[in-house]
Amino acid sequence: MKALFIAIVYFLLALVINRGYHALYGYTLAAAGNVPVAERKINWDNTTLKQISPAGATAFYPRMIQLQDESLLIAYASKGNIIIQKSLAGGWQWQQMIVAAEKADGINMDTPELLQLINGDLLLCYNGRPLGALKGLPETGKKFDIRVKKSYDKGLTWRDEKIIYKAGESFKDGCWEPAAIQLPTGEIQLFFSDEALYTTSNEQNISMLHSPDNGMSWPLHPQVISFRKNSRDGMPVPIWLQPQKEVAIAIEDPAVKNFKPCIIHSSVMGKWEHTVGGSDNKRIFALADHLADTIYAGAPYLRQLSTGITVLSYQSTENRNGKNTDENAVMIVATGDAYAGGFDNKTLPFIVPEGYHALWNSLCVTKGDTIIAITSTNGFSRSISEIWMIKGYLK
Repeated sequence: MKALFIAIVYFLLALVINRGYHALYGYTLAAAGNVPVAERKINWDNTTLKQISPAGATAFYPRMIQLQDESLLIAYASKGNIIIQKSLAGGWQWQQMIVAAEKADGINMDTPELLQLINGDLLLCYNGRPLGALKGLPETGKKFDIRVKKSYDKGLTWRDEKIIYKAGESFKDGCWEPAAIQLPTGEIQLFFSDEALYTTSNEQNISMLHSPDNGMSWPLHPQVISFRKNSRDGMPVPIWLQPQKEVAIAIEDPAVKNFKPCIIHSSVMGKWEHTVGGSDNKRIFALADHLADTIYAGAPYLRQLSTGITVLSYQSTENRNGKNTDENAVMIVATGDAYAGGFDNKTLPFIVPEGYHALWNSLCVTKGDTIIAITSTNGFSRSISEIWMIKGYLK
């Protein structure tokens, strides 16, 4: 009888904590049965630590994919341009830089993302940012935008640039961080952070544009996928979840104060039947454990292994003694379940000293489920931001 009473007390306590967390953040906690097991921890192989960007070149926001021929392709931003490099040697050696999208007419090209389509074509999406607006200066006629460009020769040349969305002219009314996925039906869904609808507030949503014809045509107006009122959903990264047959998107959600990673889910077959609100059951707090609201944990990135295990990276000030800002944040990678929840077993791919950072990180999962972590960090040069990679393997 006493054991039954204790069990009931623990159940009620867990229920109260879960409901309290949901009331505060609007998240649904991952079910206990979905928390990853211990053997899902990643071991990072220090012998594979490699600088990708050329020495002396400032570079940010790296994104890597493995192509159908198993070569690696990386895109990143440098001096207002989008740079492409390729490796035919598993990342040990990298070819010369190719400028895929060049700074022009006072517009910086930034935050690239790569996608290889089912037919083998490559789609590059990126963000046009007026240089004056980035500096807080008034702009006239130059707007923040989302662009796409294609390659038909495995990344050697890029053409067919299209501006598929325009936001406002000021920094507070911009659009940001596009990322795309192709569904098994062939439809491309491209997600981005959007402030254009909120010119009198500091709000931001996740919007989506779709293309039925491999990125050649796009609708004029996006669909709002997620929005927390009086808040800022940002930095979407989608994956196609198997075997659920739905889209999962990692976003950063400030909830009360500081960004935390959460996952937005579509309906089956990638349908978005309604805007996912702050307390919607399709918005799930990503991590298995609670993070104090004082901790910054932003810029998430999501991928899935062939086994169904999901991996999530984010930049965070967890266990850092310095400032609680992104300038002191480092890359953390955690493993989760097949529903992209319950992320745990956190590891640090890059050891970066206090006062330096590892930011705008991403993950690439290659054939055989090797996990590549990619970062832009000043932790090794102690001055400029460089692109580095390291390979990891599940225990």
